[in-house]
Amino acid sequence: MAADLSTSAGCDEVARAVEEQFDGVDIVVHVAGGSSAPAGGFAVLDDDEWQKRSP
Repeated sequence: MAADLSTSAGCDEVARAVEEQFDGVDIVVHVAGGSSAPAGGFAVLDDDEWQKRSP
């Protein structure tokens, strides 16, 4: 499937598709690229940080 993972909506779309197709997730491997986000991993990111785009 294609989705824009730089948006909350795109991430939600992928999560819903995985849930429907595979009945859940056992492990997630992040390979979407680098980030200039603050330390602490995805759990500390708010929607404003997700919406930032690299120059």
